[in-house]
Amino acid sequence: MYYDDFDDFESGPIEDTLRRYEIMKTGGYDNMLDEEEFEQIIEHYLHNSSEDQALQACEVAGKYYPYSTNILILKAEIYIQRQKYGQAMKTLDAIDILDASNIDSVLMRSDIWINTHRTEKATQWLTAQAERFEGKEKAEILLELSDVYEEEMDFDKAFDAIIKILDFDKRNEEALQKICFLADFTGRLYDSITLHNALLEEDPVNCMGWYNLGSAYQGLKLYEKAIDAYLNCIAIDDTYEYAYRNLADAYMRTKKYEHALDALNDYLQIGKPEDIIYISMGKCHDKMKNYATARAFYFKALELSPGDANIHFCIGKTYIKEKLWNSAIQTLLTAITLTPKAVFSISLAECYKRINKMNAAVEAYKEAIIYCPPSKKVYVALIKGILEINSPIEALSQLKEAEDVCGYEPEFCYLKAAACLYLGKNKEALLNLEIALKEAPNKKRLFCSVYPDYANNIAIVKLIDRYGKG
Repeated sequence: MYYDDFDDFESGPIEDTLRRYEIMKTGGYDNMLDEEEFEQIIEHYLHNSSEDQALQACEVAGKYYPYSTNILILKAEIYIQRQKYGQAMKTLDAIDILDASNIDSVLMRSDIWINTHRTEKATQWLTAQAERFEGKEKAEILLELSDVYEEEMDFDKAFDAIIKILDFDKRNEEALQKICFLADFTGRLYDSITLHNALLEEDPVNCMGWYNLGSAYQGLKLYEKAIDAYLNCIAIDDTYEYAYRNLADAYMRTKKYEHALDALNDYLQIGKPEDIIYISMGKCHDKMKNYATARAFYFKALELSPGDANIHFCIGKTYIKEKLWNSAIQTLLTAITLTPKAVFSISLAECYKRINKMNAAVEAYKEAIIYCPPSKKVYVALIKGILEINSPIEALSQLKEAEDVCGYEPEFCYLKAAACLYLGKNKEALLNLEIALKEAPNKKRLFCSVYPDYANNIAIVKLIDRYGKG
C-alpha cells in the first residue's frame, strides 16, 4: 500500500493527479480519481509533512470510496501521528467492520496501546490475534508481540514469541536474527541449541540456523562445535560476513591463530575493512610472536581509528615483548595522552624500571592510582617501585593510604615489613612479617623480591622457615 520511491511522485504523473484532485475538491469535474491515485496523493502530503492536507485528502477520498480500507488505514495513521488516539481507534473500528482480518488494523491498535502506556493490553491483544492469523501475517503479529515484551523488559517471553514463529516459518529472517540476540541476552543458549538442532534436522541448508547454532555454542565456550557450525554456514553462503568474524574469534579462543587469520582474510574479501578486523589480525600475529607483523596490522587499524588509545597500547606491548623499551615508552605515552588508563601507566612504569628510570616509574605508578578506582594490585606495584628506588618513608606513607582505601591485605604487611627493615625498625618489621606469613605464606615472594637481603638476617630466615616454604 505504501510507496517507497517518493521521487516518482514529484514527476509529471503526481502533478497531474494533484491538479485533478484540486478540481474535484472545489466541486469541479475532471477525470475521476481512482482509489490508488487518492492513496498516492495522501502519501505525497505525508511525505512532505503536510498532515492537514493529507487528512483532508482522506476525507475527500472517503466520499468517493467509503469502503476503502486502504484509505481508512492512512487516515488512522495520520491520527496516530497526531496522537489523536480516540479518533484513530474509531477509524480502526470502521476498518474492522469492513475487514475484520486487516493486519494493519491489528498492529495499529497495538501501537496505540503502547503509545498510551498500556503494554499489558497490547500483549493480550496481540496474543489473541496471533491465534486468528496464519503464515506471514501471524509472524508479523508475533514479531510485534516480541517487541512489546522487550519494551516491558520481559525478554524470556520475547524469546518464546519468536520460537512460535520458527515453528511454522523456519526461514523467517527477522525471527532468526532476533532469537540469536535474545538467546544470548537471556542466557537461554541451551534452549537455542535444542531449537536450532531441531530446525536444522528439517532444513539442513538453513544458513542463519547454522550461524545461530554457532553463536549459541560460542556463548557456552564450546568453541569446536561453534567452529563446525560456522563452517557449515559459510559452506551454504560464502558471503555471510558475521560468520567469518565469529569463526575467527572461535579459532583465536582455541589458539588456532593461522586459521583465524585465514577467516579474517576471507572476511576482507567480502566485507568492509574495520579497525576491529585489523586489531584481531594483529593479535593473532602477536600470539604467534610475529611482533613486527602484528604492529603492521595495528598500524592499519590506527589509520581507521587514529584516536584509539587501546590500539597504541597494543603496539606498545609488542615493543615490550621485544624489549624495545624506549619505543614502548613513546607509544604508551601517546596512549595515555589520548585516554589515561591505569593499565597504560603501570606498563609505562615497568618500562621505566627496565631502563633504571626509577623516579619516572614511581610517578607512573602514582598516575595509575589517579586513573582508576584504587585497587590492591596498583598500590602493590606502586609501593614495590618506591622501595626499589630506596624510599622506604614514602613507601610507608603510600601503605597508609592503601590501607585506608583498600582495607587490610597481607601483601601490605609484607611491604610494610620490608620498608621497616630498610629503616632499621626490626621489631616492627618482624611483627608485620609474621602477620603476613600466618595469613598468606604463599605470597612471601613479594617480600623476598623487595628485600633481597632477607637471607642474611637470621631472625627473618627462622620466621620464614617456621611458617613453611609457601
